[in-house]
Amino acid sequence: MYWNRQFYSKQGADSAGFGASCLRFCARMVLFYFSFLSYNVRESNEHFCSIMRVTGRNRGTVVMAVQYRRLTENDLDTFIEMRIRQLREEGATEEIDLKPALFDYYKRHMADGTFVSWLAVDGEKIVGTSGMSFVEKPPYFSCPSGKIGLLSSMYTADEYRRQGIAKALLTRVVEEAREYGCGCVQITASDMGVLLYTDFGFVKNGNFMQYKCEGKP
Repeated sequence: MYWNRQFYSKQGADSAGFGASCLRFCARMVLFYFSFLSYNVRESNEHFCSIMRVTGRNRGTVVMAVQYRRLTENDLDTFIEMRIRQLREEGATEEIDLKPALFDYYKRHMADGTFVSWLAVDGEKIVGTSGMSFVEKPPYFSCPSGKIGLLSSMYTADEYRRQGIAKALLTRVVEEAREYGCGCVQITASDMGVLLYTDFGFVKNGNFMQYKCEGKP
């Protein structure tokens, strides 16, 4: 009997140990399964996001968030390339290499504060540009300060258009003109830009469009 009790006690201990081992094994398998599932879900999400970025761009919808910042001298090469691209789209005839003259103009007037620009960027890529030059004329009735903002370089890369980027850039450079003390902002608008400027509050004034800064919020 004593031997039997020893035998069954040993059997019970072995069974308990085996059961514990099984539980540990099952726990490890469950953890492995959920880790595998989590990894695949993450990979699927990343793949889905990549697809969305590609298909979104192809359809003219930008998925990645666009941010805005001021132009710096380090941006000038790209800025000038986009300015020339804009002039080409507007039908300008290329008779000279305009890059040196543009670089000289932007560098000088950025330094003395009479030219400012805001950029739209997607990561490190510049996708939209704007520009505001400040000039001063003898005061006249519709612009008592005599200070005028000349708007230029309003350009957005093809795949980023119709996303509100141009309006966001325009808002920022018009505010720069207001802070500088300009009584109005003027631009010779291309056919593509007329709707944007009209909606913003520009009015036709001879060969250009004009926006009055004074009295505006």
